[in-house]
Amino acid sequence: MAAYQAAKLGLKVLLLEEHGQAGSPPHCAGKLSVKAFQEFSLPSQCILNGVRGALFHSPGNLEIEVSKPNPESYIIDRELFDRRLAEEAINAGAEAVFKCKVRQVGFHPGGGLTVKGSSLEVKVPVLIIAEGGARRLARSLGFQGLPVLKGIQAEMEDVSLEREDFVEVFFGWKFFPGFFGWLIPVGEGKARIGLCVRGDMAEMSPRAYLEKMLREYPPLKGRVGKAWIGRVYGGLIPVEGPVKKMWHPKGIMAVGDAAGHAKSTTGGGVLFGLKAGRLAGEAASRLAETGRVEEALRGYQQACLKAFGGELSFTRRARRFLNRLSDGELDQFFRFLSAHRSLLKVAEGRGDTAYQSKVWKPLLKASARLVFEKPSTLKFAGRILWRLLQSMV
Repeated sequence: MAAYQAAKLGLKVLLLEEHGQAGSPPHCAGKLSVKAFQEFSLPSQCILNGVRGALFHSPGNLEIEVSKPNPESYIIDRELFDRRLAEEAINAGAEAVFKCKVRQVGFHPGGGLTVKGSSLEVKVPVLIIAEGGARRLARSLGFQGLPVLKGIQAEMEDVSLEREDFVEVFFGWKFFPGFFGWLIPVGEGKARIGLCVRGDMAEMSPRAYLEKMLREYPPLKGRVGKAWIGRVYGGLIPVEGPVKKMWHPKGIMAVGDAAGHAKSTTGGGVLFGLKAGRLAGEAASRLAETGRVEEALRGYQQACLKAFGGELSFTRRARRFLNRLSDGELDQFFRFLSAHRSLLKVAEGRGDTAYQSKVWKPLLKASARLVFEKPSTLKFAGRILWRLLQSMV
């Protein structure tokens, strides 16, 4: 998206990709908000399924359903998605070089940078880093470190699906320390089943947790016994972002996972990555027009924060709240929501997978009404509120 936008604005753009083609190997669960397709001209050929709801499973095997009347997210072929976006960038005028991993960036005293790849060396006035969750290049250039989720996913067939238009989300510290697991229906008995664990909270490898989940997790037992795995892949997701400074004064911008643009609650970052890519392309164009490097790069960060900074801040605090709950407390939370469906109705009516903070104030108001109408709920609501306040620090 950054290459496309910069080329569209008339810049001479070089797009460097370490692999033989864009999108391969995949590192993504492949669930993308319908809003992304509404805001950007995205390739509809990559859509495999539409989902309109979610089934949440607690550690104690309690279940909550949240749904919408129409699909809110699409399940996509992420490899095809990336290839099509790369083609659009090339059609807009960008030059692409594949099998070219950027290994080093050098700075010139008079301005500009030298980018050294495995097959070329080129001098450029500005560099946009979109290297994903590994962040090796970004960290080598002094960009802030972030906590990392380690994810793994299996593409499976002959899975017993409860609903093909609902994703399933699994909780429990025993199986998913620091995050959660998922089942994403692709259709016709096919599903993507995976999980993330937080690196500093896990005792085993992601693959070991995946095998344990498929073998022992109650909501999946009996549903995957006859299923077979097509392939398994994984990736890293930086959370608790964004980085404090998304740019380097010598002419560098970081976008997407490289800048911590993923939601800490879900790990989703494609929509915000697309937004950041577009904003980075626009900033590169302003830099070329004015020659004011720091002003253009600072403007890029300000535009990102305005577009989705508040959302990243909200999901960072929400993740801290969730990670403070034990399995027993999470089960209590599920029971509380099941007993008071009015709160779930608010979540269904006002919830938004792309902008999760939108449900915060309506839920708070609904909870206050509930406590007023049913004082017996005050003790539990107060305890949850205290945990939320602790997470705000």
